[in-house]
Amino acid sequence: MGNPYLLSGNPISFLTVLSSNLISFRSVLSSNPISFVTVLSGNPISFLTMLSSNPISFLTVLPSNSISFLTVLSGNPISFLTVLSSNALSFLTVLFSNSVSFLTVLSGNPISFLTVLSGNPISFLTVLSSNPISFLTVLSSNPISFLTVLSSNPISFLTVLSSNPISFLTVLSSNSISFLTILSGNPISFLTILSGNLTNF
Repeated sequence: MGNPYLLSGNPISFLTVLSSNLISFRSVLSSNPISFVTVLSGNPISFLTMLSSNPISFLTVLPSNSISFLTVLSGNPISFLTVLSSNALSFLTVLFSNSVSFLTVLSGNPISFLTVLSGNPISFLTVLSSNPISFLTVLSSNPISFLTVLSSNPISFLTVLSSNPISFLTVLSSNSISFLTILSGNPISFLTILSGNLTNF
């Protein structure tokens, strides 16, 4: 995994390898998560090219052991967000292809996921603002699970939003109807999120 350019050589085959032995792959990542993220940041565009080539298979890999995956991300959240911001549009394309599975990954360990976001919230919002309509489409596919993720650690989530509120509102205003559909899926939990840290919001 020392050469990030190896991933872009044949992304479909690479994902086929991961899906055939998910447990071993996760063991590799958890052994040294910082190095894995270093590989991604070395060539983020190629990595996202790999994901977009076969997004369904990638998301199939994630939910098999979502807790370990989030452990990898939390090892170095700033570098991970650097990967996303380098090609935000492709990342959202990956999520959009199989949004339900993605939310399954988040709900596996929502606290760690929010730790990743809070590491560099400005970059995360840059990713969202690049294609806000697709992002909201991802959330609306399974609004209940999304709110479950947020409610697990509402303070950290609001910290992310408050770092760059203008960009976040740009995301919401692009597709306000879908966002409200997300909130109405579980309004009680959403209000619990807000009340956790009303000042920052």
